[in-house]
Amino acid sequence: VILPHITGSIDPTLAPTKWEGILKNAKTIVFWGTNPVVSNKIAIGVPLHNSYKYYDEIRKKGESGEMKIYSVDVYHNESARYFGAKYLEVVPCTDTAMMIGMCNYLFEKGLYSKEFIEKYTVGFDKFKEYMLGTKDGVNKNLAWASKICGVSEQELAKFSEDLVKNDSVIVSGYAIQRQDHGEMAYWALVTLNAMLGHIGKEGCGFVTNDGMHKNADESYIAPKLAAFETKVPQKFIDSGLVPKT
Repeated sequence: VILPHITGSIDPTLAPTKWEGILKNAKTIVFWGTNPVVSNKIAIGVPLHNSYKYYDEIRKKGESGEMKIYSVDVYHNESARYFGAKYLEVVPCTDTAMMIGMCNYLFEKGLYSKEFIEKYTVGFDKFKEYMLGTKDGVNKNLAWASKICGVSEQELAKFSEDLVKNDSVIVSGYAIQRQDHGEMAYWALVTLNAMLGHIGKEGCGFVTNDGMHKNADESYIAPKLAAFETKVPQKFIDSGLVPKT
């Protein structure tokens, strides 16, 4: 519900990047609060179980060092074990604090994509005031985040740098919203990705449903935002099923 109000479009929840695009371009993949190896067995609609061959490829890339794989979750889930992922154990319901701390680190170190923020976002100055504690006197840095989420400052710093320095994708699923003020996790997720600057790159950015849906169009970028050109395939226009624009 909250994502259209953040991104200006429902597309990020309906048109995720397919695994082919991720395998082709992403150098770091994060499974944040999602367990796709299990959830794809009960995918929405008629499960096709067609994602598992891509999971094998992700695991192989992780084993060869071609791809860094992270799992952020409250327990060392089946997917983390299957992928051999670097596991970051987070205290339940503290994902938002963790992401804000990472945003703070990227800002303070000058690692964030200023170009993306200036070109594609609004409201960053207000977020920056909150993040830096300009008004409430609480600097939401890694030390602050670490005390809340339980992940060490060193691990958070390394994690942040891996995400910003490599083309990355964060696969989050829907679980992180199942908490009080759960919508804030998605505000933070989008903000973090905007600061990373990978949104719009094929196979990169963030995906909110590849952990449970059975398929998606491999040509889509993640997410497919209104700021980027999106077109209805010509074959559908020619069929008369959709209006011409």
